[in-house]
Amino acid sequence: MLGNSTPPTETVVLYPNPANQTLQVRLPQLYSDELTISIHNSMGIIQKNIKVSPNNTTPDGTLNIDVSTLPEGLYVVRLQDISTAEQYNLMISIKPVLYKRLTL
Repeated sequence: MLGNSTPPTETVVLYPNPANQTLQVRLPQLYSDELTISIHNSMGIIQKNIKVSPNNTTPDGTLNIDVSTLPEGLYVVRLQDISTAEQYNLMISIKPVLYKRLTL
């Protein structure tokens, strides 16, 4: 590898998770131009459906999805192109989730 180039991302990264305003999905360069991202609620009903294109992603392959209108809960994010389908869990939380450190 020469210079400051970064290697292609080979895995999908969803962050932040839990999300409350915007979900960022960093996509590997392995997906075709036919990629669709859908967000399903816990009953399997599609809440958002986004066709991914170079026009709605950043140069590093990140797609920003507004999730501020979705109610709190657990969701499944499904990525599908002509040859593959992957699913990821997502939690929408209006309040920030605080983590406490357990000390023994």
